Amino acid sequence: PAKIVAAIKLLNEALAKKGGAKQLRAMKGYNWKGNAQLKSPQGAVPATVEKRYAKPDKLRLDLEINGGVVRVATVLNGKTGWAQEQSPRGNNLRDFTAVEMTALSSQLWRDTELVLLRHLDKGSVVKFLGEEVLADKTIAAILVKSAKGHEVILLIDEKSKMLLGMDYNDQGIRTSERFADYKKAGSILVAHQRSTKSSQVDLVLKITSFTTN
Repeated sequence: PAKIVAAIKLLNEALAKKGGAKQLRAMKGYNWKGNAQLKSPQGAVPATVEKRYAKPDKLRLDLEINGGVVRVATVLNGKTGWAQEQSPRGNNLRDFTAVEMTALSSQLWRDTELVLLRHLDKGSVVKFLGEEVLADKTIAAILVKSAKGHEVILLIDEKSKMLLGMDYNDQGIRTSERFADYKKAGSILVAHQRSTKSSQVDLVLKITSFTTN
């Protein structure tokens, strides 16, 4: 129980550092744009990314790879969603399956800007998993699980109280995200340097603009 109390205290401190529950709950959504590098065995491929999100369940993610040679749009609108890929091979448009919609629901739950609110939800479970050293910082690993079964491990710097990363399973694939270069965007702090790594993706992102609604 003492470790759980300490974990919840650190989550609350990280939430306050981010901007606070009141500010995050008042935010209707956000838009950001960024430049990315997709790493592959053939080398790094440049890309641009734009994300538009409106609470609670509207999302559009646009990815342009190699100067627009390949364009991928991912759209979520409540209980439906679709993806479109345009490339030299043609134009492919398809609706998401029920399994993919469930995965997208989990993605929204662990949204980077809002995930520090999740331990406050009714029925959420918090567990302190231990400490690790990440970039010479002592990091607390805290598991947060929702009443619906969503799970994420949050990595919080015990000194600065900043969220530096999160680990989770995405459709059975272990995925790690890392965050750095926090800057003020409206009334909240936003990580402008991000990375995502799994067996299927290796991406580094630098956000160039971020606006809240």
